[in-house]
Amino acid sequence: MKYSIKIRILRHKYERPYQHVKLMTDHHISRVRKSIMNVLPANWEQIKNAVLKRDMYRCKMCGRMKYLHVHHKVPRASGGSHEISNLITLCVRCHSNQHPTNAQLRAMADKLVGK
Repeated sequence: MKYSIKIRILRHKYERPYQHVKLMTDHHISRVRKSIMNVLPANWEQIKNAVLKRDMYRCKMCGRMKYLHVHHKVPRASGGSHEISNLITLCVRCHSNQHPTNAQLRAMADKLVGK
């Protein structure tokens, strides 16, 4: 989906208002959307603990009980929510498998669990 947002940039108070207008590219909009989506609700710890308790502190994919993360089934960037029904408990290894392009998560999994 193509988006174009106009941003007005005034470099000096005497310049014409629309002399420096830039269009945000899809890449920039994606970065803004991701930064907005990464904000956790104030009660995130309660939600996370409820999901862990519901899943009996076990990874739902492999059953591991260490290094647990709470994963969004439908990603926030795709319209997913922080509802308990959209969350699942995964160990760091299974979580990194769900996000194969996330090098930071992969490195954490390799460090904690091993290859």
